Amino acid sequence: MINFSGIKRGDRALGVCRGTGEQVLSYGKKGAIAVGIDIRKEIIEVAKAQKERRGSRNVSFMVVDTPPITI
Repeated sequence: MINFSGIKRGDRALGVCRGTGEQVLSYGKKGAIAVGIDIRKEIIEVAKAQKERRGSRNVSFMVVDTPPITI
């Protein structure tokens, strides 16, 4: 998915309901400024811990309650 996205250094990425942050962290590894949001605080805590272990400086995670999105 990461290679398919074409994401590159300097791009911006938002991951909504991204669980433990693997995809967002992968975007960050490619050089993107990446933010992951989820309503579940405990999941965001796991993602933040992974960010710290990997030393990802251009990635952040936040607890956010988003409204339903209709497509």
